[in-house]
Amino acid sequence: MVRLGEWTKQEMSYFSERVYYWQEKFGLLDWQVETRYTYDDKDDWGAKCSRDPENRCAVITFNSSCAKHSKTIGKKYLNTCALHEVLHLLLADLAHLSPATSSNDKYEHQIVRRLEAYILGLVR
Repeated sequence: MVRLGEWTKQEMSYFSERVYYWQEKFGLLDWQVETRYTYDDKDDWGAKCSRDPENRCAVITFNSSCAKHSKTIGKKYLNTCALHEVLHLLLADLAHLSPATSSNDKYEHQIVRRLEAYILGLVR
């Protein structure tokens, strides 16, 4: 388990493994993906995907401060975050076609949440 603001090598490794697992499952091997870890308690986010579709590179960052509500983060949560961010990567080319607006981000996030629920429902 991850404690508030702390990471072990096992936990970092597990999150990275899950990111690369989902990247492979969705056939996104043409993307160079880097995983990072941070503790940012100024904003309320668990993970994020910064992507550059033209250069096929992305950084997926996990924020351990998201544990402030539950105090611990388990493998199930780390896997869900990894899947969620890789789904954003999956939609990167489509999102790149439309102008970046908060409305478009909202619709992309709705699609990601639906796919996430469907996939995790099948995986369990």
